[in-house]
Order: sequence, then C-alpha cells, then structure tokens
Amino acid sequence: MSLYKQLWFSIVLFMITSFLGSFFFSCVSAKNYLEEQLYHKNIDNASALALSLSTATQDRLSMELLVNTQFDLGHYQFISLIDTDGNTIAVQFDDRDYSEAPRWLINLFPINIKPGLANISNGWQQVGVLTLSSHVRFAYKQLWSNVKQLFYYFSLISLIFGVLGSVFLRWLTKPLHQAVSQAAAIGDRRFITTKEPRTLEFKAVIRSLNKLSKHVQKMLDDESGKLEKLIKRTQKDEVSGLYNREPLLGRLTSFLHKQNEYAHGALILIRIVDLFHLNQKEGRQAIDSLLVDFGDTLKEACASRSSQGLAGRLNGSDFLVILPACDTKAESAGRDISERLLCVCRDRGLNNVILLSSCTAYYSGENTSEVLTRLDNGLQDAAQNEAPAYIFIDSQAPTSSKIGEHDWLNYLKTALAERRFSMKALPVYSVQEKLLHWESPLQLRHEDGSDLDAAAFMPHISRLGLSSQLDRMVVEMAIDILKQNPKPLAIHLSASTLTHPALMGEISELIQQNSQLSKYLNIEIPEHGVFQNIDGLRAFCQLLSSLDCKIGINHSGQEIKHIAKVHDLGLHYVKIDQSFVQDIHNTPAYQVYLRGLCTILHSIGLQVIAEGVCSSEEWKALNTLGIDGGAGSFFSLRKETDEG
Repeated sequence: MSLYKQLWFSIVLFMITSFLGSFFFSCVSAKNYLEEQLYHKNIDNASALALSLSTATQDRLSMELLVNTQFDLGHYQFISLIDTDGNTIAVQFDDRDYSEAPRWLINLFPINIKPGLANISNGWQQVGVLTLSSHVRFAYKQLWSNVKQLFYYFSLISLIFGVLGSVFLRWLTKPLHQAVSQAAAIGDRRFITTKEPRTLEFKAVIRSLNKLSKHVQKMLDDESGKLEKLIKRTQKDEVSGLYNREPLLGRLTSFLHKQNEYAHGALILIRIVDLFHLNQKEGRQAIDSLLVDFGDTLKEACASRSSQGLAGRLNGSDFLVILPACDTKAESAGRDISERLLCVCRDRGLNNVILLSSCTAYYSGENTSEVLTRLDNGLQDAAQNEAPAYIFIDSQAPTSSKIGEHDWLNYLKTALAERRFSMKALPVYSVQEKLLHWESPLQLRHEDGSDLDAAAFMPHISRLGLSSQLDRMVVEMAIDILKQNPKPLAIHLSASTLTHPALMGEISELIQQNSQLSKYLNIEIPEHGVFQNIDGLRAFCQLLSSLDCKIGINHSGQEIKHIAKVHDLGLHYVKIDQSFVQDIHNTPAYQVYLRGLCTILHSIGLQVIAEGVCSSEEWKALNTLGIDGGAGSFFSLRKETDEG
C-alpha cells in the first residue's frame, strides 16, 4: 500500500474513531440535557395550565374545553386531568409516528421525559390533578440535528486534514522519490548524482547514493585514464608524439570505409631528406628536438583544419597528415603545412634540412595502398625539383562523372525536396549469432537512375549546412519504413543535431507521434559530436527518455578519456570504430585495449558492438574480448537469410 493510501486510511480510521466517540458522548450529553430541560418545561407548563383552570369556571365542560384548547395550541405528547375521585375529566394523547429522527437513533438513545404534575383548586379545596408532557419528537429532532452537524464537521475536518496531509506528504516524500529514481538509475547502471534534501533521514540516503555514483565515476576516470595511457603507448611515437604507422594507416582505412562527411579528405606526406646524415651532423638531440616541434606543429595544423584531423610518423623520416572533410582544400592545406615545417627548421637554425611534400585528396572506396602509392609517386616527382619541393596530385572524386558540373547546393536541395533518398539495410549480429538490428546508411538516387552512397554526398551535406534538413528526413523515412515493416532499425544522425535544440524537439515529437514504433528505432550519433556537445546529448536523451527507442554512439574508441561523461545519460550501446577492429587478431595491443574498453562500458550498462568486421578471424578474436555484437562485410552473406 502506498504512503498516500496509508495516510488517507489512517486519517479516515482516526476520524471515524473520533467521530464515534464524539457521537456517543455528544448524544448521551444531549439526551440528558434535553430530558432535564423538558422536565422543567413540563413542570412550568403544568403549573401555568393548572393556574388557568383554577381561576376559570370549574364546571366539567369548561375544564375539558380549556384542556383541549391548550393541547391543540401546544406541542404535547399527552395532557390528563383527573378529579379527586380518580375520574377522568379530560385527556388528550398524540400517538402519531413522526419521522423527526431515524429509528436507530431513537432506539439507541431513548429520551424519557418525566411528566409535569400540578393540583387544580377552588379556593382551598382541591378539584383535581393535571398531568402533562411535552412531545418528545422535538427532542429527537434536535438530537438528530446535532448528530448531522457533528458528522459534517468531522467530514470537513477529515477532508481538510487529508488534503493538507497529502500536500505535506508529497513535499516530505519528494526526496524519497528522488532517492528511488536515483536507485533505479543506478540499477540501470546510470550513476547519477542528485541534490541532498534537508530531511536528515533522506539526506543520509541520498548522500550514500551520491557517494556510490561518485565512486563509480572516479573508477571510470581511473580506468579510462589507464586505457588512454595504454593506447598512447601503443599508438604514439615516443619522440614526436604523433601516431605510429599501424594505427595511422588503420585510421586512414577506417575513413576510406566511412559513409559520412569524413569519407573524403586530404592527405599530406612529408619527408625529411637524408635524416640519417642530419643526425650525424647536427646531433641526435637537436634532431629529436626538431621532431618534437614537428609533432607539435602538425597537431596544431590538424586541429585548426579538421575536427578529426590527425598526423603520424610512418617511419623515421616520413610524416603523414590526414585531414578529413578537407578534400576541396587539399592543395592549400598541404602547402600551408609544408611552409610551417620549413619555418620550424629556420627558427632552429637548421637551414640545411630539406623537406619533400606531396598532397592529394582521398575518397571513400579507394584502397589504402593505392592512395599511399599516389603520394609516394608525388614525393619522387618532388625529388626531381630543387628542394624544398611540394607536389599536389590531383584526384577526381568518384562521383564527379555522375554529378558533372551540377551545383552541389542546388542539386542537394532538389534531392531533399523530391525526397530522392533511400536507406540500405545492413545487418548487425550479436555474439550469439542473433540479429540485433539493421543499420540503414543513406543512398541518393541520381537522375540517371543510379545510387550514390552516403560517402559521395555527405561531405557536401555537412559543408553546405543541410544536415538538419537531412536528419529530419532520415527520422521520417525510418518511421515510414517501420510502419510498413516493423523491425529493429538503426539510423545515423549528424553531430550537428546536438547543437540544434529545436531540431531535437522536432525529432522527439515525430517519434512521440508514432510511439508504438519507438521500440524498433535506434538512433546513433558519432563519437566526435558526442563529447563536443555532451550537454546537447544529455538534453536529447531526456527528450527521448519516455520513449522506448535506443540511443547509441558510433565510430567510437578515440575519446576513451571522456567516457565517464556519458555514464548517467541513459545510452544503450557503443559501436567501436573500424580502426580498432581491423586485423585485431594480429594486434595484441588493440586486444588489450578493447578488452579493457568493453569492461568499462559493460560496467555502466552499455553494449559494445564492433564496426567493420571483415573476416572470421577478426570476429573470433572479438568474441574473446567481451564484444556483444558486430557489423561489417563479414555479415553481408547472412542478410538474405535474415530478410527471408
């Protein structure tokens, strides 16, 4: 039984008990009072009527008429006049049944009134005896009126106390509901903290729960910090602080397989000519210091040009810079970075350092080795020139032949207006070989009837500020698909969604209008957008908290140090970026990293799904690391079976 019901039950029980006690004592007191007052009234009435009879004509008829008149005028139960010989002169009696009070009250509290007696005389001689009694019905009427007033009073008091008690209890138990909500969130592995109430007992409970949440958050910070250090040791070059060859090329491969705005970008390859002789001539310490400055300069250049930009050291003398979403500015970016590095050399007085640079654009679907070969050929061409040399290698986008000279802005606006977008269906499996959901990357139907993958148009969608319109359309398309065929469906929203509260509200309203389908809907946000707009994600999760849809983070793994920020948001799963999954069975360092990452994510109730699984060897290795599911080309052969 709830506290509110217990409160009302207690108030009603108390008031009924009080009412019954008050009712009994009040009725007994009123009964005794009425009996006494009516007895005195009977005596007074009898004396007054006897005086009238004594002074009036005392023949039998006159006396009888006077008694009858008095009975008719007054409210008497009976009047009796008897002479001295015991003969009845006059008698009147009212035996009618009146309904002044309920029968149970009359039976429970019978009112017995003593009659009034008076002698009638003629001078000094007694003529007769007068006996009368007022009618008891008026006494019962007054008694019943008192009972009703008492009942109304107690009912009103009960209602007032009930309402006031409910309000007070609601205020008093607000911290209790707060504690219950926090405990439920902790049970769901969302370790939230709440404000401590003023009530001492509840304050102790909330304080304990907050202490637990903070302890878990500290544990997450510590563990993610350890993993961050581990991945830095395995991924980063000790001297320059840049990525090593394997993780850098893994990230490049991941970008080449993406279907978002980062599927296109710029690549810059820089080579220090004859580094071995420079070490001998200038000294190892001076060159190491130069490499440190190179690393800092490249990291600054990457951060200023692309939110996902990164740089690495392929070998002792070669540096590779990846600038996603900068394919249209590849030449200017390459030239700017080359000049920055030359400035570093001049600032250190190392004018004899020779740099060769080549730059090109990469596009989704290209092969990693082909792109690197293109850059190497560029360096060979640069070596033929007088140093320092810079070469830009033009590379046409795969879709240029289809789009031709179309203006991308008009082209995409027309496509949005005509809703020429569609969704593919790619399966995501659990380690138990069960289908988790279908991923739904976008396609754009070209005018010639062919389909463009998202990698071809998403960079332009982002660059032209059309992400909000497309995200809204994606949700509408997903709902239309679910209406026709309800099945678990994952849609990808852009990171910019989290920076537009109005758009988040519109998406929430769209899902709310089709709430019966929300349990099939999975919404994914890229990791780089999540940690840059954590408050936006929190607001988005709160908007969708009353619905059954799931929210996940995709392309994850690079921002492990921030993972503690999402422990209280109510997320459902995280998808690990392909760069950590590629060739995982032959990469012990990444195995240790993924095992630790899975442990952390599982501790806060999140599923872990691997992206870009390409082989059975990778899938088997992932199964031993704690992964909950996987997606990628390895599962494409099962698609037709599941759809059937």
